[in-house]
Amino acid sequence: MYICNMVQLSPRVISRVFMVWMTIIYTTFVIILSNTSDKYKEFYRLGPHEDLVILGIQIDTIPKYWFLVTYSFVNSIFRTLSHSYIRPWILNNIQNEQKEKVNVVDHKLAYEMITISTIYEWTDWLLYMNILL
Repeated sequence: MYICNMVQLSPRVISRVFMVWMTIIYTTFVIILSNTSDKYKEFYRLGPHEDLVILGIQIDTIPKYWFLVTYSFVNSIFRTLSHSYIRPWILNNIQNEQKEKVNVVDHKLAYEMITISTIYEWTDWLLYMNILL
């Protein structure tokens, strides 16, 4: 990958730069959060508490909270797979008008992939919005 046609960055360098940037963001967030007033600490709380309610379920115990964290982590993996594999497959094999479609893609598989992808994305969006709010 070339940036400004002068510097060549490898994927390893780019991933390390992202790791450093995320570390700076999280460190800054923790420092700012630890120095804010109690009013804002109530909004940016970590861990289970009685005000954390998702889909009507109160997340007030450690097991419920760890279930939520585990769910979020596993769902992030599935979201990445969806965006990195399923969506490009649909784009390249079904939506590409320049590609010959005769006997290349099984119609049942195409409908299945599109349907599952759409249902997953809307379900993911619904749960993601509920977790965020």
